[in-house]
Amino acid sequence: MPDDGSVPLPVGAPETADARIARGTFACRIQTLVLSSTGISWKDILALDYTGCFPCLEHLHLAQNGLTEGVPEISCREDGNRPLSRIKTLVLDSNGVSDWFVLKRAVAAFPLLEELHLNGNSLGGSLDGLMDVSVETAARCLTKVFLSENKLSSWQAVGAVSCYALLELKVQRNPMTEGDKPLASPQLLRQVLIALMPTLTRLNNSEVNAKERLAAERYFLALVQNKDHLIIQALGETCAVDSHASRLKSLYADVVGEFLVEVTLEPFGAELLDQKPVVKKVPHTMTIAELKALAHKSFGEKVPVERMQLLLVDPAVPFGTPFADESRDLGFYGVMDGARLRVDDSADNYGDKMLKAVDNTEKQMLASDKADGAVESLFTEK
Repeated sequence: MPDDGSVPLPVGAPETADARIARGTFACRIQTLVLSSTGISWKDILALDYTGCFPCLEHLHLAQNGLTEGVPEISCREDGNRPLSRIKTLVLDSNGVSDWFVLKRAVAAFPLLEELHLNGNSLGGSLDGLMDVSVETAARCLTKVFLSENKLSSWQAVGAVSCYALLELKVQRNPMTEGDKPLASPQLLRQVLIALMPTLTRLNNSEVNAKERLAAERYFLALVQNKDHLIIQALGETCAVDSHASRLKSLYADVVGEFLVEVTLEPFGAELLDQKPVVKKVPHTMTIAELKALAHKSFGEKVPVERMQLLLVDPAVPFGTPFADESRDLGFYGVMDGARLRVDDSADNYGDKMLKAVDNTEKQMLASDKADGAVESLFTEK
């Protein structure tokens, strides 16, 4: 650096005074702007947009900013242009939003909006505003709504949410499936939503495949035949259950009367390792306690029924999903046709199970050797 403190020109810098590296006007190309936990207000956001700093902005993150209204009423500017007109994704997680009309305001303010994130808010205490948007016939781009960790706590709320034509939905960790006395298991809620939302392709971060949709729709069609069922009565207050029933009947004319599900009881307890899996067709109204008694008989009563445990085999859960309340029926836990249930023994520990497995393997090998010897002796005699 020179003694006078001036900054020297960079190596390779143009020598002529009019030479410039950039000859055009700078244009911002930012598409995603994250302003979460900054304390920013909508007044500041609209002022920022008015300056034209982010003409390409499509994804705006405003989580944890205390924006309790979610989205205010936003009108066009004096020049006739709409603020933030290119917004496709809006994240409003953890802002204390409790007003369902936020959906209507968001769609009105941002016509191109595709994703609305409302996780961690207080939506669900009231249904005011939820049905207003769902019954509107105006075209909209919104196809992804995220409502995890809110206050959804009734089948009426589920029915209203199901009226939205969505491709993706998230509703995990709501009072509907959480707490000491949930109205449904996550599996049952998933099945009902899939059956009621024919356009849904992803639910709670998981793809809805063809096999799952078929099982869910057949299950719901059997359920809806009982008009007095509490779930059906509650759903009927906020969604067209009869219309869904007609749609599903045209697809599954063979579903009549009580719905039977085929389950596979897979022996897993140490005393059961020499047994083969048992396949049973049982009504979805059978309780877990009744199914456990059936498993007890199916495996020769080798394990006392009070020690027997059933777990739903789920690829996403390494050790299976336990049934917390055995007085609940299979339908509550969303046990579908083709489900696998692991039959365990509460008295087992790892060491005992390994010894039993070795012992059973040895017995099977001895039995196989005896059978081979008997066949060999037949050929020798001839």
